[in-house]
Amino acid sequence: MIDPVGAELTDDYHERTQVIAVREGFGLAGLLCATILPAYLIHLSGGRAGYAQMGAILGAATALFLFGAGVASQLAKGVGASITVALGFVVMAAGLFLGATTRLESSDAFALAWIALVGTGLGFVLPAAMSAALGTLSAERSGVGSALIQAARQVGGTIGVALLGSVMQAVYRDHVDVTGLQAPLAAAVQRGVGAGVGVAHQLSSAPLLASVQGAFVAGMGSMLQLCGGIAVAGAVLALLFLPRRAAAVPVAHVA
Repeated sequence: MIDPVGAELTDDYHERTQVIAVREGFGLAGLLCATILPAYLIHLSGGRAGYAQMGAILGAATALFLFGAGVASQLAKGVGASITVALGFVVMAAGLFLGATTRLESSDAFALAWIALVGTGLGFVLPAAMSAALGTLSAERSGVGSALIQAARQVGGTIGVALLGSVMQAVYRDHVDVTGLQAPLAAAVQRGVGAGVGVAHQLSSAPLLASVQGAFVAGMGSMLQLCGGIAVAGAVLALLFLPRRAAAVPVAHVA
């Protein structure tokens, strides 16, 4: 149950930001687990090792998200939400553009590096942006505002994943080579990397496997480049529209 109350920007702000960060940290883990990491680490690495790698990287990304949120809560007290959120978007963009350079031969350490940057950047952006939005509301209206922000985040995340997934899938289909395959097998390969890897193993075709994996990496790179561009735009918008000074914010206590 959320009980919003008015408060100055004191240590309570840090506590509330940590509560938000925990919730958003699990959201980040779910987003990564539902989109890029399973395909990248399972279908490209394969087997149980891929699942272990995915768990380790997700755990590290979530921990860095919480670290970023803690740093951001202190930074926002001094420089305000505008610079804090913009800095987070810049860190996110760096991670996303780095991830866009991924190649088939890239190591797990490379994947951890760019995902860690994205996680840290998100830790700066989400709690500080939500706090700035709630800070414009009175204590009486903060409950409604919090609910509206949560709804917008859920809807925006769902639409974003669908649109970005479509971009990734379109690039994958353009790059994967199904020459010489029967129509049913070609259609299966073009559905996605999971089906493509399965068909390649079924046919014991190393060239097809390489084509499927290369097409997936190309699609992932295009999607991450688009995300990086959006993050840069977010940094500019944060500097233009978010408050430059620390302001009073409503505090959400979880009971």
